[in-house]
This record gives sequence, structure tokens and C-alpha cells, in this order.
Amino acid sequence: MTGDVWVAAIGKIVLVIGVAGCVTLLLRLIRWPGGRPCASLWGAAIAGVLLGPGVFGSLVPSAYERAMLGGHAERERLQTLDAEHLTQREALASSGVSSVALAELDTQHERRREPMAEALYRAVSDERAAWAQLAAMLAGLMAVIGGAATGRRRQVSGHAAGAGSVVAGLLAGLLAGLAVAAVWVWLTAASRGLALAAGGAIASGSVVASVPMRWIAQPGRGRSALVLLTGMLLVATAMVVAGLALERGPAAAVWGLVLPGLYAVGAGVGRGLSSEVTRLVRRIGRLAVLWVAVPAVAGSLVAWLDPALLVGWGLALLVVVAFSAGDLHMLGAWLGWKAGGSAGERQSMALRSLEALGRGAAITQCAWGVVLVASDACEPTAPAGAMVLALILVGAIAFELALDWARPAARMMDDGGWIRFEG
Repeated sequence: MTGDVWVAAIGKIVLVIGVAGCVTLLLRLIRWPGGRPCASLWGAAIAGVLLGPGVFGSLVPSAYERAMLGGHAERERLQTLDAEHLTQREALASSGVSSVALAELDTQHERRREPMAEALYRAVSDERAAWAQLAAMLAGLMAVIGGAATGRRRQVSGHAAGAGSVVAGLLAGLLAGLAVAAVWVWLTAASRGLALAAGGAIASGSVVASVPMRWIAQPGRGRSALVLLTGMLLVATAMVVAGLALERGPAAAVWGLVLPGLYAVGAGVGRGLSSEVTRLVRRIGRLAVLWVAVPAVAGSLVAWLDPALLVGWGLALLVVVAFSAGDLHMLGAWLGWKAGGSAGERQSMALRSLEALGRGAAITQCAWGVVLVASDACEPTAPAGAMVLALILVGAIAFELALDWARPAARMMDDGGWIRFEG
């Protein structure tokens, strides 16, 4: 890819971040429910809709093609060729030539048009690939910040994280991820590799758990919550790597290691930081994640989507699964803590799992979506790829919006109001 392609991709990212920032600021001013992360995700989603084919592309097609699609020079050459052909054909038809002559003219035009159309396709694909890779870089930067923000963490929940938290994290990721993958294969004709990778994105985990973006209740602040999210991240990584390997080969599978790898690098750096520097990293990291990384990641995902591709009853059921993913995460966590957790880990299990998910699981889910596009395993302009991205986005936004409303229910469950978890 040439330098011009990268410059154009940077321009798209900056535009998305700018529009998303304006919308997010407006949402914060009107006290949008869900707090800062929810406002940031919604702002990015609205910006993506405004800049995508459904709004910008419908209202001002030529400007949309120039600003968001790319391949402007190639498109102009192709349009000029088509216009010249139409003029020549009309002139010949009016002169009374035979249909054989018109057919020969059409054949010659198609021969000249084919390489130009291929050049346009390559130009548009290159710009979208550069855009996706830049968004993935920002997702990776978010992972580095999240890792560095862990610092030298101290135990704050009153009990250490044991084997139960590890099992809880693995089960939480597997239940949600495998359920999505299974439903995806059942409902669509998509490949198993893409289904597995999509399930891994829903398994999620969090690479920004230590970045303070919202108020978290006490049960979700301890080491066991962090271990839970780490276990989910490991499951997500394994599923995404396996899915990418099946879909695009071993080279593409490396993309699945970007988020956990950079998170580990950041965590290694964070262990050597003083407490004052760690606090500074968290404050700056919060601004970078909410006002740069999330808008670039989530806004790009929405901007790539064509609403015309999101049709059918299969999509409706996939959306239901996306809404239910948080419940599956919580069920897996409860089973893990119930089966092998210590006495401390068995306290407030529903609320702890809910609050743990509120520490960036939805944001990380969107980051996985960008990784799928950057690896070329998920094509946003294809129906299957569009539904994968819609599944990821709907699940992330729905969870962030419902988190505050779900807390009373989680407390009721822990108190035995619905299900007596104590025994």
C-alpha cells in the first residue's frame, strides 16, 4: 500500500474520532445512561451511522465515495470510460448500424472496463485494509495502556483469587463464545472459521480492566474479578486464533495474538512503575481509551456496515444471542466459583461477575471485531461479515446500557431473592 493510502486512512480515522467525540460530548451533557463507557460507545456508533453508507452514502453519494470509500481517481476513470461508451453507442444506434456492430462495441468496452474495475476494487480494498489496520493499532495501544495500568495491584476485595476464579473465567468465556459460534453455524452458511472467531470476540475478556472508566461496586474491584476477565481473554484468544487459522491460514492467526500480546507487554511495563506513575497512566489512559481508541474502533466498525446487508430472521436471532451473552458470561462465572471457589469467592458471585464485565469487556469485544476485519477474515461488505460486526456491536452496546439496570437484579440474586446461591 502506498503512502497516499495510509494518509487517506488516517483522515478517515480522524474524521470518525472527531464526529464521535462531538456526539459523545452531547450525550454526556444530556446525562446519557450507562456512564462514560456507554456514552463513548454510543457516540462512536452514532458517528459510524452518520458517516456510513446508510446516511452519508445515501444523502451525498459522491462525497461519501471520495471521503470514505477511496479509489477516487480509479472511479473517475471508470465513469469517464462508461460515459464515452454510452455516447458512442447512442451515436451508432442513431446511425442505424446493425445489432452485431453494437454488440461488438459492447464487447470492446467490457474488455477495456474490466482492468479498470479491478483497479477500483483494489484501491477501495487497500484503503479499507489500511483503515482497519490503523484501527487495530489503536486497539493495540488500548491494550498496552490497559496492561500498564495494572501496576503493582494490591488485594482490595478481602479474599485472594484462587482456582475458582480461573475456572470461572474459562467457563464464562466458553459458554458465551461457543454458544455464539454454534448458533452462527446453525443459522447461517458462514464458515466454521468465521463462526469460531466471532464466538471468540463475544467471549471477550478485557484489556482495559485496570483503566478507571466508571464506578464499580466493591465485589468487582478485587483480584478475583481481574482473574475472571483474564480467563475470558485467554478463551477469546484461543477461539479467535483458531478461527482465523481456519478461515485465512496461519499467517492471519497472528492477528489473534495482538490484543493479549500487547496487553502482556503493557503489564510487564506496569509492574516496574511507581504508584504515582501508575495513577498518571490510569488518568491519561482513561482519556485515550474513551476519546480516541473507542471512537476509532467502534465508530469504524459501524461505518463499514451497510444496513442493506442486515436482513433476515437469522440476524434477529443473532441479536438475541448477543443480548444474552452477558447472562452466559455470568452463568459460567457462577458455575466456576460455585464448583471450585473459596468461601470468599462464593460471596456476591452474581454482582462480582456483572461488575467484572463492566470493566471493559464490551470495549474489548469491539476491539476483537476490528482485529477480525484487519486480518481479512471478516469482510464488512459481505452479508456474513456484516452480521458478525452487527452481532459484536449490538452485544457491546446493549451490555453497557443495561449494566446500571442489572445491578439491583444481581444483588437480589446474591441475596437469594430468585436463586439461592449459598447452597
